[in-house]
Amino acid sequence: MGRFYNNDSWLYLPIIALAINLVYRLIDQSKLLFQFPLDYVNDMSSYMAQLHFVKVCGFHNLCPYWYNGFISFQHSPPGWYYAAYPIYLLFGDVKPALYSSIILSLALIFLVIYKAEFLRISKVKSIAFFLFFTSNAIAIGNFIRLGRAHELFAWVNFFIFALILFYYKDKETDWKFLFAGLFYAATLLTYQGIGVFALTLFLGIFLIKPLKEKLKIAAAFILGLILSSFWWFPFIAKISQESAIPTLRQNYWILVFHAKDVYTNIAATAISLAVLVSFYFYWKSQNKSRKELIFFLPLLIFNILFLFRLTPFIPVLKDIFPDPYLMFFIFFTVFFSLKTDFSKLESSIKKGFILLVILITVLSIALNIIHTPPYKEYNQEYEDAASLLPDIEGRFMLLGDFTKTIYPKAFYSYAATKNIPSVEGWYPQVASPAYLEKLKETNDYFKEKSCQPLASDLKALNVQTIISNKEGCEILKECGYRLETTKGIFCIYKNL
Repeated sequence: MGRFYNNDSWLYLPIIALAINLVYRLIDQSKLLFQFPLDYVNDMSSYMAQLHFVKVCGFHNLCPYWYNGFISFQHSPPGWYYAAYPIYLLFGDVKPALYSSIILSLALIFLVIYKAEFLRISKVKSIAFFLFFTSNAIAIGNFIRLGRAHELFAWVNFFIFALILFYYKDKETDWKFLFAGLFYAATLLTYQGIGVFALTLFLGIFLIKPLKEKLKIAAAFILGLILSSFWWFPFIAKISQESAIPTLRQNYWILVFHAKDVYTNIAATAISLAVLVSFYFYWKSQNKSRKELIFFLPLLIFNILFLFRLTPFIPVLKDIFPDPYLMFFIFFTVFFSLKTDFSKLESSIKKGFILLVILITVLSIALNIIHTPPYKEYNQEYEDAASLLPDIEGRFMLLGDFTKTIYPKAFYSYAATKNIPSVEGWYPQVASPAYLEKLKETNDYFKEKSCQPLASDLKALNVQTIISNKEGCEILKECGYRLETTKGIFCIYKNL
């Protein structure tokens, strides 16, 4: 038993279990290759539509397919979309492009960790690092089931950036450190929230280095900002006037204790505490090194702000939703845990740590089984909805209750990949608060059966075609709109 605790063999069980879970989920998600997702557990439809916009709209051009037109990639970081664009051109289809990019991003993260010999961890621990990060319940839910390929690609760039800083933490910086600025720019251009988090590492290495090296670090940081400025400068300049991002305040979700948010709130507390505990034992095994403490101090302060739910009140941080925070802190929890030299600690601590890791692995997989649904294949309603697309003329809008049928945002995305314009879409950040309020008002008029105000709003929104289902079809009939066609429970009406 002692031998089991004193080598890496205890990692075999978590590695095998997590690897099986990851492979199973990737196989299940491969159904995406054949069917555009129309269910509610679905962010990927938005990214596939925006990948298509690279082809039909370009960069910083007027894109007519959502929200009566918006400026493409003004409020959406373009990194993943342009990186995945060659794959899109290769397949000629957004579905295999997104799925393939997920596989490639996972492979790149694995290679980055496995080849980083300077980390001085065993190959078994390298594999464990990869799986603990990419195969936990949050990662499976976000990157695979929701299909957040753009965020996953940002983590590829962050891994490289972070490992460069870990390398130079214990080595004098030279001109090659400028690569940190290059990958910082790539991170910022792919998912700006992770770029914000990465500043904790830039600040940490800046604090521990002498003046001569501080200048190199500052140069790398400035280089990263300059290389990405073509996107972030217009983004910041336009965000308050033309985007709903400041009004969404997505980090407030960690202050909401509804039933659907309970897992996020439990994870936010548990993972933040895990960062502190794992760092303590890592630091203790490093003989309580002052350099290690100062380097990771910005991260620890940031973690404490999140733990005590202060980030929803801090500019910029309040606009980043919780899951990227959780993945950021998971990264460091795994790093600290695998880098801890347990030979310098009491054997009881290592035994307790091993049992805890095995328990967390089991709980994580169980959460996936219970809380993360498999890919939802098409039923008759999805088939009927998809068959509506050829019958849509002009700009369209969905009106009605679709909660038990299709996900309206996904349908808007699917239509966009077929170059069919709509007055809504699946990225509210690109619309103004006033426009989103007009959409809400229109839906409210429809629910209230207020035909005259509804007609006025539909005209203001340039709606030519209306799609509804069930009782909604009767409302449109009562309001005097002209029926074009029906497919199952769905109907298409013409706005006169």
